[in-house]
Amino acid sequence: DFIKPYLPMVAPMLEQALFDPVSEVKREAAKTFGVMEQVLPEYSQRKLLPWLFGKLRKGEQGEQMGAALALAETLLKMDKELAASFTGELQAGATDSHWPVRRGFLELMDTMPQAMKMDF
Repeated sequence: DFIKPYLPMVAPMLEQALFDPVSEVKREAAKTFGVMEQVLPEYSQRKLLPWLFGKLRKGEQGEQMGAALALAETLLKMDKELAASFTGELQAGATDSHWPVRRGFLELMDTMPQAMKMDF
């Protein structure tokens, strides 16, 4: 609860860190999105997930990569039943007729095993 007042300041910094050119910065920012899902799931699902899915669908390639890393970490830390409810959206995105959308979701599919390995 003590962090809630600071979220409006912290979240934009975390979002920007996902697009950093240094891969270690991206990875650590993505892990933070997973931690946010664990400790503040309502905030994560209300604010962060829609933003991440938006970047996955409409972002530039670098933004899609950062969003894919963060979504992989978030889905991994999420309640398993809730995460399973996103399966349809993930499948639809991976088979979307627009190549940029498909690229973002395929990037997510590519990052999921690595995130699972890191958690294991």
